[in-house]
Amino acid sequence: MVELSGRQATVETLRVERRMATFDVRSLTHFLDGGKEMTETAERIMREFGDDPLMCARNDADMTLPEIREAVMKRILRLWEMFQSDDAEARDKRVELLAVHDPQLLTRMGVHFGLFFGTISGQGTAEQQEKWGTPALLLQIVGCFGMTELGHGSFVRGIETTAEFDSESDEIVINTPSDTATKWWIGGAAHSATHCSVFAQLIVKGERKGVHAFVVPIRDTETGWPLPGVEIGDIGAKMGRHGIDNGWIRFDHVRVPRMNMLMKHAKLSRDGVYTKPAKAQLAYGALVMGRTAIMRDAANALKAAVTIAVRYAAVRRQFSIDEEGQGDASESGNSGGGGGDGIASEVQVLDYQTHQHKLLPLVATAYAFHFAAMRIKQLNDSMETSLHSGDYNEALPLLADVHGSSAGLKAMCTWTTQAGLEVCRQSLGGHGYSAYTGIAVMSADFAVNCTWEGDNTVLALQTARALLATSKKALAGEKVVGSMSYLSELLHPRRHRTFAVAAADAPSTHTNTSLMSLLRDRCLACIRSVMERMDGLRAEGGSEAAVWNECAVDLVECAKAHCIYFIAREFHASIEQEGGVAVEGLDGRGVRPVLRKVLRLYLLHEVDKDAGAYVREGVINSKEARHLHTALRSCISDLRADAVGLVDAFNLSDSILKSPLGANDGDVYGHYLDRVRSAHPPPSKAPYWESVIKPRVSKL
Repeated sequence: MVELSGRQATVETLRVERRMATFDVRSLTHFLDGGKEMTETAERIMREFGDDPLMCARNDADMTLPEIREAVMKRILRLWEMFQSDDAEARDKRVELLAVHDPQLLTRMGVHFGLFFGTISGQGTAEQQEKWGTPALLLQIVGCFGMTELGHGSFVRGIETTAEFDSESDEIVINTPSDTATKWWIGGAAHSATHCSVFAQLIVKGERKGVHAFVVPIRDTETGWPLPGVEIGDIGAKMGRHGIDNGWIRFDHVRVPRMNMLMKHAKLSRDGVYTKPAKAQLAYGALVMGRTAIMRDAANALKAAVTIAVRYAAVRRQFSIDEEGQGDASESGNSGGGGGDGIASEVQVLDYQTHQHKLLPLVATAYAFHFAAMRIKQLNDSMETSLHSGDYNEALPLLADVHGSSAGLKAMCTWTTQAGLEVCRQSLGGHGYSAYTGIAVMSADFAVNCTWEGDNTVLALQTARALLATSKKALAGEKVVGSMSYLSELLHPRRHRTFAVAAADAPSTHTNTSLMSLLRDRCLACIRSVMERMDGLRAEGGSEAAVWNECAVDLVECAKAHCIYFIAREFHASIEQEGGVAVEGLDGRGVRPVLRKVLRLYLLHEVDKDAGAYVREGVINSKEARHLHTALRSCISDLRADAVGLVDAFNLSDSILKSPLGANDGDVYGHYLDRVRSAHPPPSKAPYWESVIKPRVSKL
């Protein structure tokens, strides 16, 4: 055998890994994308991003703040041009890929088209949509979204900005009454937005009517300076997404016409008669849409991170395993293994059990999130179709169900992805700290998802509230449908024990169906337990607010358990095609079997990581927990050969990943060195050598 070294070694190693796959990778890609045609669309879009000098975003890490903000604004204009040749499906796929490729561009675009234009189209009349919506679509005005305040984020009802109706002039007076009422974190406000959809407390004849949306011009479209009465500033340095010009806005009794209040649902007449929305819950639709997008972004961010981490772990060789099977040292260290003599005798990092246990459950989680996000999007699309057609009998129950689950799912997916990104970053060893290797920047950019569009803990508690309300209906004998239909089993109190101890002696008997039953049973046990505790606290005289706060930690756990079960159920349904519609690629060589293994890994990992709770709640006993842990180890080992194939199936191009360590050809060290040399060409001399260093060292 000829021993390879350097670039040849890593390239050949990845080729060998790909030959190990037990399934047809291309077929799995088609299944994930929804068919060959959509795969080809995605590949075309990735090529367009990578080939465009402006859109490729290769040098973002080395740009100054003014440079990156200017580049992002230019990319918005370029993206708008790209949209013109896309049909609806291609446009949606382009946005989906953008979440990985350039999240700051996605956010800046999303603020304008999703939030600003979305507010106008969702809450504005036909006339208002024509006045502001059409110019927004054509980028003739640039919008921002003024909801969050310095003192209020998730608690929208607590917004302090006021919008008082002046009946004499037929105007609305927008005012910032306090420091905490300052609009804060407003994307696009600092430099570029000309208009803002301002959310404020409507006051009519001295009476507050709640929070409503108003379109307020904030900049002179000729000069770019703030309009009179509008004070705008930059909120400064952030953790990530530096290309977004987040700003703050204060209003000093700024007057706008009454018709600048968006009145598709709520109305305010010339003589000051206020008509509240007929169906206030319709406002939830925009929230669900945002959460759906974030779930998909979480899945795709995790896909990108595990692709980089698994490919690098497959080609990275470090240390050797002695006869007792012990590694010489930590497998993720950075000394050696870079291409010198004897590299073939060193062990692939992915062959270390500890590394497999870090990464393979995250691969399974990325798959699980993919299918759950697809399902939530399908439900959201159905809901929007019904809403637009005016079929409220169908839309409102669906809206309530999707709203109840999507809140917790957004929280669960983003919490898990953020933690997973850090695991993947650390798995790269010291290289994970470099901005050029991808995951460090990805993690900093993704972190905001855990707090925007609703703080995760608050959202989890929203799902918990929906679970309690649905449980009460179930216990009252009412029919329960939708994502929480399993709660009807609360009518039959029993100790849910899916496995007998005897059966647990044979881990192979733990089928995906029985493992899913464990997840369901934990949900039921968790909800039953917290309801009993809440009843006990009420009996002791506790107020509803006090009881809720006392049980909040347990309620969040209920929401998490429900979301994990939802995710697992949708993963299983997608594999087994329980919806009855065949999808291209699923019947490709080995695709369904490997997906069943991936689902099994997801299920086992979710039970194992919370085994203490399962035992505490009586779902399993300690012996069963030990056997399930053994089954988890076996499952991870069984999927080792398919690791690279599974991440390859995500089909993310090098231009999207922007990480030399995740390079598709395996030449990780060559690409890494080339990338650094390109950004910082040698030789190098410190610009401060003469002024700072030379005076000191010259004295030696």
